Amino acid sequence: MTKDEVTVFLITINKVYPRWKVDDPKGTINAWSLVLGDYTAEQADRALKDYMKKDITGYAPSAPQLVAQIEKNKRKTGTDWDALAKELEG
Repeated sequence: MTKDEVTVFLITINKVYPRWKVDDPKGTINAWSLVLGDYTAEQADRALKDYMKKDITGYAPSAPQLVAQIEKNKRKTGTDWDALAKELEG
């Protein structure tokens, strides 16, 4: 994900979880970009949707929780299409 995609993603999280507050927006965007940079916006969106469907706490997910969900979703499909695409490109 690009920083712009992460910014939009974090805004979405804030709209769904309005109690989630960000004290340092620039630092938060940088940190989440570091964690989610290897994934697509579509993968992150799906992981967020999956998290929200199961969430009963009312707390926003952390970046590592979403990475775990992305990886779980990749295992469900059986094929890591991103890795395969990179391999074919290189």
